[in-house]
Amino acid sequence: SGELLVRIAAAPPASTPGSLGFSYVDMALKAGVLATVFADRVQSLAAFAGVDEGELLGWVMAHELSHLLIGTRDHESHGLMRGEWTAGELTRRRPSDWLLSRTDGLRIRQALRRRTIMPPPAMLAVDADPASGVSAQ
Repeated sequence: SGELLVRIAAAPPASTPGSLGFSYVDMALKAGVLATVFADRVQSLAAFAGVDEGELLGWVMAHELSHLLIGTRDHESHGLMRGEWTAGELTRRRPSDWLLSRTDGLRIRQALRRRTIMPPPAMLAVDADPASGVSAQ
């Protein structure tokens, strides 16, 4: 329950065109664990807009992690949590385009507190490869 995972992969053919990533969010629990960022699309958009690929990757990862923490698939009309990012916004580099709203910041802080006070899940040791001595817990 305390882990968040960001997977960086190529966009599969069935993914929403133009999407830079997605997050699996359990709407009943209002939390998520796994986000995926499409590296090939980040690279293409960065090249098209003439911006640093690593910086754009960081913004996309922050956006998807915020979905996991806030526990929603909803988007804002402005800031880091807006649903569409244009090449013009990337090129302008206005700091306000890449910030969380005060409300989203508060919701993330509350989610982090909830995650730290939740009891850890029961653990089960399973040998991944008995010959190697490596185990997964």
